[in-house]
Order: sequence, then C-alpha cells, then structure tokens
Amino acid sequence: MTTIGDGLLRGAYPGLGVGYPVDPDDIAGYTPITYASFRGGLNNTESPENIQADQASSASFMDITRDGALTPVSGFNESQDVTPRDLSYIFSHPSVDGTEEVLAFDAPWIIYGAPGALVSADVGLAAAGTAGWTGTSVAGTFIFSNTTTATYTRAAAAATVTDISTQITAARSFALQFGRTFAGGVTPAGGTYQAMGISWNASNGAVGNWLGTGSGSELLIGQMVGADFIVALAPIGFDILAILCRRSIWFGYPTGVAHRPADFRVRSPARGCVHRNTVCVTPFGVVFLSDEGVMLLDVNGIQCISQDVNGVILPITDVGV
Repeated sequence: MTTIGDGLLRGAYPGLGVGYPVDPDDIAGYTPITYASFRGGLNNTESPENIQADQASSASFMDITRDGALTPVSGFNESQDVTPRDLSYIFSHPSVDGTEEVLAFDAPWIIYGAPGALVSADVGLAAAGTAGWTGTSVAGTFIFSNTTTATYTRAAAAATVTDISTQITAARSFALQFGRTFAGGVTPAGGTYQAMGISWNASNGAVGNWLGTGSGSELLIGQMVGADFIVALAPIGFDILAILCRRSIWFGYPTGVAHRPADFRVRSPARGCVHRNTVCVTPFGVVFLSDEGVMLLDVNGIQCISQDVNGVILPITDVGV
C-alpha cells in the first residue's frame, strides 16, 4: 500500500524530507549586526520584523537594566585569592558609620575587610555545626553562632571576637526587631537545643546580654502537622517578626512589654521554609523557598511567585536543599 505522502516523496519530489550531508565550508559565516543603541531593550512580544531599531527580539549573555535597556553581562574578575581559607560562610557586617565589611568564618579563623583587601585572624572559633554559621548585625556589632555550641560578637573592624556562650549557647537564626535581638532555634546557656524555642536579649538592648533584666525565652507551641523546627527569623517592616519554621510560619507582634517584647501567633500551620539560605528580606516582603515553590510572605499573606519554574525546582527534599 502506498500513501499519498509516499507517492510525493518517491515521485514528483523525491528529495522532499530527505537529509543530505553538507560541507561546513559551503555554509556562509555569521554576519554581525551593529546596533547603534540598546535603549529599546528586549522586545519578544512582537515579530522581529516589526520591532524598533534599538530593540532586540532575543539576547544572549546580556542583562536588562532597571529601565529595560540591554547591557552586556559584566562577568567575574578575581579580586583576591585567600587560599587556604574556606569562604563557604560569608556575611556583610555593616556599621553605623555608613561602612560595611565582608565577614567570613572558617574555624578557627575569621576573614574580614573590604573586597580585595581581606585579612585573616585566628580567633579560636569553634567548628561549625551541621547547620553552619548564622548571624546578623545589631547597631554595628555582629552576633553570630555556629548553631550548636558557641555564640560570639564582633565589633566593626575588629580583629578579635567575644565569646558570649555563657549568655546564649547557640541559635539557628538571629534577627533584630522592636529594638531587641531575637534568637530562633535556640540553645539557652546551660540548656539544650530547643527546636521551636525563641529567645530575646535584655531590655537594655545590649547584644551580648541574654540573661539580664527583660531577657526571656518562649516555646512556639501549636497544632503540629509533623516534626517542626525554626529555620530562620526575618523582619517584615517595623511591625512583624516572621518566624519561618520547616512546616509552619509564625508572626511575632510587638507588645511594648519589656520582659516579653513580642506576642507569637501561628500564621500558616502547614507551610514552611526548607532552608535558612533561601530566605531573603526584600522591600516587598520575605522571599523563601517552600515545598510548593518560591514564596513571598508579607503582612497580607503568602503567595507563590515561582509558577513558571516550579517544574524545574520541584519537588524539594531535605537532602537536596
């Protein structure tokens, strides 16, 4: 039996649909196109024949500026080789004088300074725990913990650190809100790790004072859908402290009470954050990765902002994060 298609291919048009080897030398080379301006940016909503002279229908190795213009990707240049130090845990240490430093931890060393001018100092840091290092800057003093056995503070530009483990042994996350410093997933001084425990420093605001007047701790107790633990703390504006747990989200609201500066309530009992390193505080709210995709958390609720890429990033596993 011969179909119409077979007849076309074997009859009037024997070459139709048949591939032939081609000599690369017979193919014309690329013809460069010079653009006088990229100010029109990227326009992939119209036919390439209909776009303006300063627009492009596609682009490779290009960035788009805030005003929509195209600019070449800047790439990377080596600033400084700090071998043999490990820069797996890098933070920004801003100060109240308008400056900031790079600050990294590679026990027993700290690495600090301006980009391209980093120096190392052996300050006797304890080894990082399984959750690595965490920390935040409070009025120019950086408080940080190896998340299991030790907590330290460092003043801006200092080559030394202060061990405050007798005040607070460790924490999984720190945040500044309501004029107080909060620690989540805390191991209190002389105590044991509290997966849903949150502590705050003394009412005098001293970042190294966690046992003085006004300091305290609390367990976040609610209806749990599974094993839960605090992953990260993050401020939302000036009025909410978000506590992102693995399978729930809590909000802390200001109380104005010195010995209990926040009132903690469940915001989402069945959705959580997969890892501290996915949390980012933005002007629009807190962005984090959950089991359902990338989420934006603000005072009004939680919305998924990764629908277009969920097929690539999901499913999430604790091992794969």
